[in-house]
Amino acid sequence: MIRLARAAGLDVMPAPSGQKIRIGRRNARAGETEEFLAALVKANRAIDEASRGKLDVSCASVMPKDLGDWASTAEFVLGANFAGKDLKEISAIDKIRAQDRNSAIACRQGLGTLVAKLAEQLPLSLSTPVNRIEWGNRDAVVQTPAGRITAHAAIITVSTNVLASGSIKFAPEIPKRYFDAASKLSLGSYDHIALQMPGNPLGLARDDIIIEQSNSTRTALLFANMGSSSLCSVDVGGSFGRDLSAKGEAAMVAFAVEWLEKMFGSEIAAAVKHSSATRWNASPFVLGAMSSAVPGAQPSRKILTEPIGSIYFAGEATHETLWGTVDGAWESGERAAEAALRRIGAVRDPEPAVRPAPAVRRRQSAIPPRAVIN
Repeated sequence: MIRLARAAGLDVMPAPSGQKIRIGRRNARAGETEEFLAALVKANRAIDEASRGKLDVSCASVMPKDLGDWASTAEFVLGANFAGKDLKEISAIDKIRAQDRNSAIACRQGLGTLVAKLAEQLPLSLSTPVNRIEWGNRDAVVQTPAGRITAHAAIITVSTNVLASGSIKFAPEIPKRYFDAASKLSLGSYDHIALQMPGNPLGLARDDIIIEQSNSTRTALLFANMGSSSLCSVDVGGSFGRDLSAKGEAAMVAFAVEWLEKMFGSEIAAAVKHSSATRWNASPFVLGAMSSAVPGAQPSRKILTEPIGSIYFAGEATHETLWGTVDGAWESGERAAEAALRRIGAVRDPEPAVRPAPAVRRRQSAIPPRAVIN
């Protein structure tokens, strides 16, 4: 996608990778930051060891008891901020399999702009929600308010929450284990509360990432001065983020301002000129953020990669290691598309390789050995 983005004239760059830590109204000292990083290492090691056991358990159940003042902060970073869920809801195996990932990349014009640009030449029908799919071993019939579409195959990329909700009807009904798999890979909650604050009242650098030493789930992450602009984003997730989002945008903005005032002073409220917030849980075609497996459910990702008749599934939830990422969604889409094309005969398996037979010495002969087809 980086290559495609650059070819389309869009700007891509590494996303900020580190973060600064606030303790009350001051930055953490070097020694305190080292303590926090050591706590993260210790927690990750405990989850890694648990993932090798015979039974899958929640990440929360194996968190070390000696993380001291950094316990809640570590839980936020590893849980709500990473997967949109509290650690008690996350499978240790799923968490560890997601550890090895590429560095995050940002698109200055926005990911939505990038996707729209790459799709310019595709025949798309927007604002045409699917409400029913009739499928079999030959064709799939997709019903929408604009009419019916008949095809040899259908690739379904809706989120696990949408699939499990039953808002798309199937005829015949797809096997129950697919709905069960989707339910066990439910979406977490992760939202951005955007604040425009001209004049840099927080006194932070471009693209600064700030977290706090917290003592509860009522916390957030600050992405300040994005791309040298006056735009800041307060990100909330997990059970706290879900409850806050349910209260509406006004409550989300109020929390963001209150949270920033606690760390940077009471003049922050007057500095906010515009605000907006995402509410992905309330979006009917998404119903949440990224998927993560509940304890014992990591194999559910494999189930969703299995086609049934003319139906194929794709999306971040169907990737066993890159779940929750654009990388995983992209790779799963390629996999499903290739499988569907092969099924309908548009892509054929490669012909067997032609290998030369071993050379044979022939007495008083210059005739080369013939090739054989294996």
